[in-house]
Formats: sequence, C-alpha cells, structure tokens
Amino acid sequence: MAERKGRTLDLERYFPFLLTALSNKLSSSASQLYTRSFGVGVIEWRVLSGAAAAPGSRPNDVCQLVGIDKGAVAKALKTLTDQGLVATEANERDGRSKTIRLTGAGWALHERILTVALARQERLFEALQPEERDRLLDYMRRLLDRLQALKTETMTSE
Repeated sequence: MAERKGRTLDLERYFPFLLTALSNKLSSSASQLYTRSFGVGVIEWRVLSGAAAAPGSRPNDVCQLVGIDKGAVAKALKTLTDQGLVATEANERDGRSKTIRLTGAGWALHERILTVALARQERLFEALQPEERDRLLDYMRRLLDRLQALKTETMTSE
C-alpha cells in the first residue's frame, strides 16, 4: 500500500463537496419519488418548474434559470412534449428559436409536484430554526451571485 503524500481535502469542511453531496442525494431521492408518483424525473421537474416560473421562455433561458445543460433540457423537453405537458411555439421576436409554455396538463402536474417538493423542503428544513433557514437561503443566493465573478476570474487567469 502506497504511503499518502501531499495534502488532502477535509471533506467535512470542503463546501463544494458538501454542497454536491447534499444536492446529489436530494436530487436522487426526488427523482425516484417523482418518477414513481408522477411519471417524470427530477430533470423534467426542473424544466417544468423553470417554464412555469418564466412562461414563454426559450430553452436556453431555462438552461440558465435552472442550471442544466442544453442536452438535458432538450431531452426533458421532448419527454414533456410527448406527454402533452409542454408545448413549444416559434418565438415571436425572432422566429428562429422556440418558446416553451406549459399546457393545462402541465400546469396540473406542476401543482401536484410543487406540493410534494415544498413538503420535502420543509422536512429538510426541520433541522434548522426559522432564522437559520433565512440565513442559509440568503447565503446561497449570495454564493450564486458570486459564481459569475468566479467564472470571470477563472477565464481571465487561464
């Protein structure tokens, strides 16, 4: 067995690891539940909720809003369209791109999943006091805002 050399991450204190672990485990359990209960996975749910939050948006807008790559959004949109949950139409502004709208069935499913998603969040947040929840959400929004500067710094240092 080789002897350890150099530094290692303290995974209990490394924020990207903790965030990824939390996100992956939360997403995996949600995907299993949503697939079993509603016939869509977590990626489809994210696209559905993104389209609900920004009606008439383009697929690229949904990518940016929910943080999913174009390929995953395209695949989810095909699934949702095939199920009659979303409809796409030509963008009135440029005619080349498409916009996404939830159908009546899409809005009904969105409401059903939203109820479960919010209940899951509440169960998760039971570990925190109300003021801690508010602080955590504030910290998360601030870190999301900071990512753009971090991305710019990374690109200029290469």
